Amino acid sequence: MSYQVIRVQTFSKQSLSKIGGETERTTKNNRNEDIDDTRTPFNLYYKKSEHGLYRQWQQTVSELNVSFKETKKSVAFEGIVITSDTDFFKRLGWQKDLPPPQKVIDFFNTAYKFAIREIGYHGTDKNILSASIHLDETTPLLQLYYIPVVDTTKKKVYEKDEHGKVLRNEKGSPVQRKDKFGKSVYEYVPLEQPKICHSDFWEQRGGQLSYGNLQDDFYESVSLRFGLERGEVGSNKKHTTKYEWEKQRQEKKI
Repeated sequence: MSYQVIRVQTFSKQSLSKIGGETERTTKNNRNEDIDDTRTPFNLYYKKSEHGLYRQWQQTVSELNVSFKETKKSVAFEGIVITSDTDFFKRLGWQKDLPPPQKVIDFFNTAYKFAIREIGYHGTDKNILSASIHLDETTPLLQLYYIPVVDTTKKKVYEKDEHGKVLRNEKGSPVQRKDKFGKSVYEYVPLEQPKICHSDFWEQRGGQLSYGNLQDDFYESVSLRFGLERGEVGSNKKHTTKYEWEKQRQEKKI
């Protein structure tokens, strides 16, 4: 039985040039030894960066008018890898030395539409830097890079009296509203300017449960249709880079 594979990655601004060259195959020295450049012409693109990923990042930031607070630990962009095992793609008719059959393209088309719906800016590809189907590696995969843009922020909701005045406790502090389960209530309010924020981006998608939610939603929307199992139930594991993921995948083969 084949399982869905989804990996979320985070990157600093300094990674833009190197990552762009690798994903769009413009560099001569790839860290991924699985790449077979004789099959690189089979690769397909949903969206290709203009003049490199660094320039594309700058252009997208300008077009969306987003702010970015840069520090050594700041996440400037993220990536998602969507794939499965070789047997799954072979069942769809894939042969590594031939162009991809329609069933493989249908799988990735469906996966890409899912990704846009989940991480696209208001369901669009405006924050997508690059999206490609790599068919020149050991197993076909969808590699997508995007900017985690948010234009709302979480705000506490306070209890009010019949006149609309905020209630306060004996210490004079405002009383936060609770739901029927006793949990504090929050609402999302618009920001004056959109911003790049990895933590808020995933907080709005479930916080600590966001990765598991992503896996569940992909299973319901895509995997069931193509005969894939969910896999990694309850997992919130993330991989920092594609290279790290490739390295761990190779280690499992040893």
